[in-house]
Amino acid sequence: NLEAAVANSTLIYHLTGGRGHLCSPRQYAGEFMRKNRVEG
Repeated sequence: NLEAAVANSTLIYHLTGGRGHLCSPRQYAGEFMRKNRVEG
């Protein structure tokens, strides 16, 4: 899914800590990886 998002999107709206914001697919992937590395 992450690869499809990067290939097909310009901005992704998502929630982090109860707050929403827009990220590029690359920024979103970086946030996702950092979050899962810390919590995983």
